[in-house]
Amino acid sequence: MADAKDSLKRQNYFDLKRDEFMAMDEYLQSPISEIDLRKMNEGGIATIEDLTKPIGMSFGGSVDELGTLIKKLELQQILPLDLIDKMEDMNSSEIDNLHNKYIGSK
Repeated sequence: MADAKDSLKRQNYFDLKRDEFMAMDEYLQSPISEIDLRKMNEGGIATIEDLTKPIGMSFGGSVDELGTLIKKLELQQILPLDLIDKMEDMNSSEIDNLHNKYIGSK
């Protein structure tokens, strides 16, 4: 399943012309790639209006959820695989603690 999802993200990267303003690795790890997949599953594509909405308006998400997602992405770059797997079951407070332990607060 992950391979198919990754393959779709890579296809979207070129089809939606994301290659004009960001690197593929950056795109694959960004929330934009997830938004593009959701839009694709809804039968449409993400527009610039969708991508530039305030975070709180986009799919009911919040700034806190985005902050946690960014911390998870940063941690995935440095943590061993067993801790990365455990992160899926952690709440935002636990992610914050893990982030502060390994990366430090910003």
